[in-house]
Amino acid sequence: MLGELLSFIQNDLDITVMSSQAAIAEAFQDTKIIAKFQGVLTNIAKNLEQFDGNIIAITDYIHAKNSNALIFVQTLYNPFEEFNSIPLINTAASGNISTLNGKIQKNAEQDAKTRYYLIDTAAAFTGQNTALTNIQEGDIHPNAAGHLLISQLAKQAIDQVLAEQALQTIAEDSDSAAEPETTTAQTDVSSLPNESTDATSADRESKTPVVPFVLLGVAILVFGASIVLYFFRRLRNGK
Repeated sequence: MLGELLSFIQNDLDITVMSSQAAIAEAFQDTKIIAKFQGVLTNIAKNLEQFDGNIIAITDYIHAKNSNALIFVQTLYNPFEEFNSIPLINTAASGNISTLNGKIQKNAEQDAKTRYYLIDTAAAFTGQNTALTNIQEGDIHPNAAGHLLISQLAKQAIDQVLAEQALQTIAEDSDSAAEPETTTAQTDVSSLPNESTDATSADRESKTPVVPFVLLGVAILVFGASIVLYFFRRLRNGK
C-alpha cells in the first residue's frame, strides 16, 4: 500500500517529497494524473478487502503446521503523517492505514482463540514518523532509530506473552497439585474371608447331632459287658 503511493509520487507525478508546492500543484492539474491516482486508491481498497481473509488464512496455515507457534503482527506506521505537500496523498495514506490497522487489531482475536499477538508500531511512531523513517529521502522505510524502536517493541511484546504463558502454566500445575488423587482399589474378593460362609460353617458344625455317637458308645459298652458276662459263666460252669 505505501509502496503504491510512493511509486505514484515518484513515477507518475515525477516529483519527490522535497519538490516545491508549485510543482506538486501543477502535476495535479493533469486529468490523467488524477485518474491514475484514483486507480491507485481503487487498487488499495481491493487489497484491503482481501486482507481479512489473507491474514486469517496465513495464520491458520502456520498454526496447522505448529499449533504452539507464537505469531506477532505489527500495525503499520504512517510515513506520510507530516507529508503536507500533497493533501490528497496525506489523506489517502491516513485513511487507508487506519483501516488496515483496524483489521489487524480486529483479527488478532477471533473464534475465541488468539490468532496472533500485536506489536503496535503505529502508536509508537505517531507524531515522530518523519524522525523514525527515511521519508525525507523518498524512502518509506524506518531509519536506524526506527528499526531500534521496532526491535524494542517486539522484544517487549514477546517477553510479555512468554511471561503470561509461564504464569498460566504455574497456575495449572498448582491446581493439579491441589486436587486429591483418587485411586480405585480393586480387591480380589476370592482371597478375602467370607464371614457369612464361615458363620454358616460354624453354625453347621455347632448343630452336628451328637446322639448317634452317644448311642454308639452305649452299644459298645453293652456288647463288651455281654462278652465279659458270657466268658464269666463258662468259667464258672466248668468248675
